[in-house]
Amino acid sequence: MTIKLTEIQKERLIKVINNVKDINNCVHDSVPLEYDKIIELDGLEYFLANVFKLELPKCEHGYTDRYRDYKFKTKEK
Repeated sequence: MTIKLTEIQKERLIKVINNVKDINNCVHDSVPLEYDKIIELDGLEYFLANVFKLELPKCEHGYTDRYRDYKFKTKEK
């Protein structure tokens, strides 16, 4: 799979991966997590789902099931 990112997506990816790194460092160093670092991750789920073409499965009623794991989107026939 080849993924092409826009400049804005590249900037966002660098920003969030650095936040994840900082959070990991805090956890490993037993330092309290900073609210600002956590809040910066808001929307990361949707950003990554969009970039990597992921989707949540639907329930039997056709609604997104947020309690199931993401899967790669299947090509519609």
